[in-house]
Amino acid sequence: MTIPSGSISQGSITQATAAHGEALDVGGLPPAPEPAFVFSAGGLLAWVQLQLAQFDAQVGDLMSGIKQRKAESARDSGFAANLRAAKGLSGQALDDWCAARRKEHLTPEQLALVDKVERGKLSKDRLETEAQRFDAAAGSATSSTDVDMIRLQALIASRSQALSFASNGIAGINETSKAIIGNVRA
Repeated sequence: MTIPSGSISQGSITQATAAHGEALDVGGLPPAPEPAFVFSAGGLLAWVQLQLAQFDAQVGDLMSGIKQRKAESARDSGFAANLRAAKGLSGQALDDWCAARRKEHLTPEQLALVDKVERGKLSKDRLETEAQRFDAAAGSATSSTDVDMIRLQALIASRSQALSFASNGIAGINETSKAIIGNVRA
């Protein structure tokens, strides 16, 4: 598409490129940049919208993972404490303990251990070993959550930088526009 040389402006090139989706021949001027990279207030707003959507999606994913690991950590830690409590139980108290554990939201592995406790297949030493293993799993989930919190802080900082960049760019465009209008009036 060719534009008559008297009607060329960055705005018209950007609009035409965006409308037609093709490079323009503007009589010796370099081709207009892709619409996503045009330095205009609208281009910056579109860019920052895209960046914020990406950051928000990543933040949402991290928060979901953090929430899930916290729940797993609490479940594993609580199960470890319950295993330690079972070491001193026998008879009806042990049966009640097993029944109470089956009502909780346990993993299949934890339910299998409850079955072994009920059948008397685990010694007190083995119960302690299993409790320590679940404590370690809870600690590992907590460590992973801490790393995700650091990632979350970095994402929030990047989000803030994107907003600052767009704000400064729009302010610069506004100042340039005011200067041009002032020069035209003079």
